Amino acid sequence: MLLLVIDKDKTDGGCIRELYDCKTDTLLAADTWQIEPDLWQTVQEPAPPKEKEDPVLLEHECRDAAAKRIARELRFSKMVNEIEGWPHAEFDGFCDRLCNLIQAEKYGKNTTSRAACHFSEGRPADQPPEQEDLCTDAG
Repeated sequence: MLLLVIDKDKTDGGCIRELYDCKTDTLLAADTWQIEPDLWQTVQEPAPPKEKEDPVLLEHECRDAAAKRIARELRFSKMVNEIEGWPHAEFDGFCDRLCNLIQAEKYGKNTTSRAACHFSEGRPADQPPEQEDLCTDAG
């Protein structure tokens, strides 16, 4: 509903605009405005305050989502491995590669030049080099 009140004795170009909720009997917003005949704007309800985000909580939620996504990817890869009849060593090797990547991040091993090393050794970048199994607890 729009309610327009006209003051016939008004001499300046300003007006007061209000946004009123009849159901709750509350004034939602009000402002003053200079009347421009070519541009009519309505008063806008103020934006709700932004919800404060806890970065630590967001990080934990992202980690949980990443762990669930990795578990789903592993189940899918295992299923494809079984459907295609590939040897179990194929899937085990993939798991070992992931495990090595995780352990390298966990213990701060330098993994930035891995692709260059694979290329220089004549292996594709996604094929891991023969190395110790970082997934086992070496003490």
